[in-house]
Parts: sequence; structure tokens; C-alpha cells
Amino acid sequence: MSIAIGMDPIQFAMVIILCIVAGGITPPVGIILYICCQVGGVPFRHVTGMIWWFVIALLAVTLACAFIPALTTALPNAMIGK
Repeated sequence: MSIAIGMDPIQFAMVIILCIVAGGITPPVGIILYICCQVGGVPFRHVTGMIWWFVIALLAVTLACAFIPALTTALPNAMIGK
């Protein structure tokens, strides 16, 4: 699917993983956020006020990975020897 739209498969996988993480931590459905609050013993209301800066940073990284292929493919290409 990613090759059909002209995107590197590694880059596509990284963007999908980052989107899943962003969905997992944003309220009200963010199951990862609920689990972390339960494990840490922190009230959910305290965490939701502080999580937005992290979400903004995560979305910026996701957009950078989507539009700058070298961010996600440089290390794998160096290891493969391309």
C-alpha cells in the first residue's frame, strides 16, 4: 500500500506507529493514558492538563516523519548499506 502511494515502507510504518501512540494517549479514549494513571496512582484529571504539550510535540514529530523521509530511512539505509 505504501509503495503504491510512493512512500517508503519504513517511513509509512513509523508514521502509522506514531499515529497509534498519539491516539493512545489523547483523552477521552486514550487507553495508554488510563493505564499509566492507574499504575502510577495519579488522578486522571492531573495528567490530562499536562499531556497536551507532549501531544503537540508528538504530532510535530509525526508530521516531520511524514514529510521528511530522511528522518525515518537514514539509519536503516546506513545499516543495510544503501
